[in-house]
Amino acid sequence: MIDTNEVFVPTKGAEPVMPIIRWLRSKGLVQGIDFDFRYQQAKISWIDDTEILRNGVSIYFKEEKWATFMRLKYGNELQLPD
Repeated sequence: MIDTNEVFVPTKGAEPVMPIIRWLRSKGLVQGIDFDFRYQQAKISWIDDTEILRNGVSIYFKEEKWATFMRLKYGNELQLPD
């Protein structure tokens, strides 16, 4: 897994992010080489009931320019790519 240039998209499931993943593939990026993504469920501390991890999808890019592009274009708002 690529572990640099992370973009985090807060969401309750992976499905809302799939149009963005398909768009990246259509631009010629190869999953596992140019980018990768993973869904993480929220984790709550049982001691004081605070949120340790948020629900969301992390998208990791090999090249920093793609991470910067995604942050500028989409920020934390989920939209279908043009």
